[in-house]
Amino acid sequence: LLEKTQTLAERLGGDCVISITDHNSILGVKKAHEILKKTAPLINLNYVGPVEGFQVFGGDCDVIVCDGFTGNILLKSCEGLFKTLASLLKEELTKNIFRKIGAAVCMGAFKAMKARIPVEKVSGAPLLGLNELIIKGHGSSNRHQICGALNICAQCVKNSLIDSIKQDIDNISKILNPNSDD
Repeated sequence: LLEKTQTLAERLGGDCVISITDHNSILGVKKAHEILKKTAPLINLNYVGPVEGFQVFGGDCDVIVCDGFTGNILLKSCEGLFKTLASLLKEELTKNIFRKIGAAVCMGAFKAMKARIPVEKVSGAPLLGLNELIIKGHGSSNRHQICGALNICAQCVKNSLIDSIKQDIDNISKILNPNSDD
């Protein structure tokens, strides 16, 4: 998955920088950090190491690896924050005629900003660690977001995501355990 994400980022004109949430809190995440640190150079991943919550949106990382609980809290918090900010911004920009004029002048910038964050295109994610492909979407997804999730599913199937992950795990196991017969 990381390789596919890195390839996508390169097609979009940038590097894919991979990081992990603070590794001191959960044993599994700490182990994932150690594995990524050891294998990233061998499998051509740009892994920068652990980040903390305040670094998530700084632009230094494109992919953050974390456990499901932490990821869900991060996503739900962001969703709530963005909805609140949008509501407050709309309220403030429509308080009087001068603010409405200012908002109209800034409309191009608002639309450009929204286009940089294509929620409809990335509204689904594969659940990893399973033997079959499952795409998780938000329960309140609209039809455009569901379509985006289906497109993500189609890309995962087209790229044989599950088989690729299994192969990557086998390759990493061989790197970590070179004398193992399995």
